[in-house]
Amino acid sequence: MTPARHPASKNSPPRKTVTLLLLFAATLAATQGWRAQEAARQALATPPPPRFQLSSGPVPTHRFWTAKNWFATNHTDGGGPFTIFPEPLALQTTPHGLLVGYSPTITVGRDFFVHPVQPDFTIGTAGLNTTAVKVAATTDRMVTFDFGPLRTRTGRGMPFVYVETNGADPTLTFVSPPTLLADNANFRSVRLGQNVYGLFCPTHGRWSGTDKLFTCHLPTGHNYLSIAILPNAASFERFTHFAFAFPTDTRLTWHYDQPHSRVTTTFDVTTEIKEGTDPGFLQALYPHQYTSLPAGTAAGPETYTSARGPMRLLQAKSFTTADTFHGTLPFLPTPANFDLATERTLLKTVAAERNLFPAPDTYGQGKSLGRVAQLLPLAQLSAEPLILDHFTAALRNQFALWSAPGDRKDHHFVYDKDWGTLIGYPASYGSNTQLNDHHFHYGYWIHAAALLGLYDPAWLSKPENTAFLDDLASDIATIDPHSPRYPTLRHFDAYAGHAWASGQAPFGDGQNEESTSEAVNAWAGLILFASETNNLPLRDAAIWMFTLETNAAFDYWFNDGPVRTFPQGFDRTQIANLFDGKADAATWFGNAPEFEHGIEFLPFTGASLYLGRDPAYVRRNLAEVTRTSAGSIRRNSDLWPDLMEMYQAFYDPHSALTAWQHTDFTFDGETKAHEFAWLSSMASLGTVDQTITADTPFYAVFRSDTGSRTHIAFNPAANSLTAHFSDGATLTVPPHSMSTEGRPLKLRP
Repeated sequence: MTPARHPASKNSPPRKTVTLLLLFAATLAATQGWRAQEAARQALATPPPPRFQLSSGPVPTHRFWTAKNWFATNHTDGGGPFTIFPEPLALQTTPHGLLVGYSPTITVGRDFFVHPVQPDFTIGTAGLNTTAVKVAATTDRMVTFDFGPLRTRTGRGMPFVYVETNGADPTLTFVSPPTLLADNANFRSVRLGQNVYGLFCPTHGRWSGTDKLFTCHLPTGHNYLSIAILPNAASFERFTHFAFAFPTDTRLTWHYDQPHSRVTTTFDVTTEIKEGTDPGFLQALYPHQYTSLPAGTAAGPETYTSARGPMRLLQAKSFTTADTFHGTLPFLPTPANFDLATERTLLKTVAAERNLFPAPDTYGQGKSLGRVAQLLPLAQLSAEPLILDHFTAALRNQFALWSAPGDRKDHHFVYDKDWGTLIGYPASYGSNTQLNDHHFHYGYWIHAAALLGLYDPAWLSKPENTAFLDDLASDIATIDPHSPRYPTLRHFDAYAGHAWASGQAPFGDGQNEESTSEAVNAWAGLILFASETNNLPLRDAAIWMFTLETNAAFDYWFNDGPVRTFPQGFDRTQIANLFDGKADAATWFGNAPEFEHGIEFLPFTGASLYLGRDPAYVRRNLAEVTRTSAGSIRRNSDLWPDLMEMYQAFYDPHSALTAWQHTDFTFDGETKAHEFAWLSSMASLGTVDQTITADTPFYAVFRSDTGSRTHIAFNPAANSLTAHFSDGATLTVPPHSMSTEGRPLKLRP
């Protein structure tokens, strides 16, 4: 996410400034008018074609290196430099070669921490001064840059840079003279500041140079070398055994084990052995990976520093992680004693709105679609068939408006063949020119359509509607590696364990994502949509992404995972924006604590229950929000008090419901009708219990204050379902129904 998506509050000016403001108003109005015109123009702009991609087919985006699709070297068109973070290394693609750096330290501020870039040396050749660096080849986690006389290959979790030349001798130009620690003819180790590198020239090659310029003199026919950042000086000899195991391909596979409610992720590396025998491969794992390794597999004690906590070194060409899938629901069941009279009044208020979809752009439209779609089960469960018909008709009409064929200025989607992407117009926040946030935008659309399909399956089954939704789903997360239209898993970085929002990441701190919860909303929508359309491969992939994304939220945004990932001295309970090289508590649109925290909560749906997996953490998180307001949610403000109360429901739902009844503000993606039902459901169910799993994708378990459990399962299919829970409980769920301890809630009359 880049610019503001949610409006912050503005204070009225002091009275003594009114005269000056009136004089300023004419100029301001003219300026704002121009800005509005420019914003409208930008919202309809098309992206520039990718300029530096040598491979054919859909162009990968949202990877650590994909700024290279836009910019010739390591500077944006505006002049600012960007850095790419395969990690543990940090790199820049300069005219003179690949700039390599690393830092073993984290800089900690009050509301942020940074893994600073310490540039150490440039890999090049004599006289290299290219005007553009090309992307020669890519895999799911690896990229090869073409500088002309040399190519460099690097990848996520790879401590080496692998270099091949056209015969020219490669050079290393250091920013200052390094200290030579070891010199074994073709192998050297050097120290620059706190960083230690291994430099590996081929056998029968040799190094020359002892100041700032080192040259690897290549033996005939051996046009390669590698360099590595070492965990410490003592590891140099170990790294010499892996210096010439060059990765040629990487492969990602995943699996959803439904009977055990578990997902596995496997990373394979194929290597070419340039010299000697096959030694295996060295990979640096993030915390979410090495804490999910199976018994008998463990990363070593050597570590690297990253903004996501310490990375650990594993010697293996392949490794597999296993994570529990804790289920999802399309909506929460209403209580047996639900206040239907109040709910009906609130539903009628929304139904009376003159325009249910006021926002012009794809993000705002998506939020509005989701806002209405969340009311469909409530209208049905409240026995309001006319309101249900009204909302379903409104959703059908809105989808028809946007998906209709033909050229027009707005309210349409366009396939861009240069990039291999679907762009909705009017666009926003760079979703067109930088391909930002498609999973945020389109996730709302997919989730809303899936909910609509529960109540109008005939609409969902129409070929034109299925095709439109398939395109939205494929744009953000196609699983077809041979798709001629879209890159595989556009947003989801499997090695990082979560999605990225920025298409190009033109930042000094690398890739970024703000709202994990909106990413989760997208994957939950895909789970439901794929289940309804019987697309089991997509369903399983969406379950896999949902599982990893929810875990990543706790690992890297909440610092509430198996190991501490926030550095010592950083005392915030949560960050709002994760970059490759930085974490920041501030959002793109405001620094009020409610915004900083709420952006990781919204939207609240039946898929949000992961947020409540640790009630003690929820209490700490909310305490940080309220520490500047005497420990209370500011319910008389416009600082999202309703969302804070919905989050409070994960540990104290009765107090949250009581407070909400005296809160006037409603978030623009919410309704009073949905909030009342959510809080009422949470008050009746208790706290989330994720110690229990089930053998169906759609399930949840709650525990009351007395320790009794409530088991919930949902069945979108036309046949009856029996769900088996790991504590021995079973639920038989009729077709198109939800069951709460045997109490059926039907989707349709």
